[in-house]
Amino acid sequence: MKTLRIALVLGVMALSVVAKQPKDPKDWSGHKISEMVNAHGAPSLVYDDPEAKLTVYVWNSQVIWTSGGGAVQDRYRMFWVDSEGSITKWKAGKSKVR
Repeated sequence: MKTLRIALVLGVMALSVVAKQPKDPKDWSGHKISEMVNAHGAPSLVYDDPEAKLTVYVWNSQVIWTSGGGAVQDRYRMFWVDSEGSITKWKAGKSKVR
């Protein structure tokens, strides 16, 4: 019984951590980039932005539709990160469906 109670408490704690992760790119501002990597995996690209003196992390993805002849859309999310590892700016976009 004690093991079940511990497992239940740990399960609730794990769910609360997952629930606190932002869903929308704008909600990641102020969070650490390590949280983003833990939630979404390694970025597709990382580079320095010398003008802003920040590091940029980019995640690329594709959405593929197979019905109606098929279509593809490229999507990206970019996050600018300061020297402390905090996300300071973001941008998200997508290509035209092709």
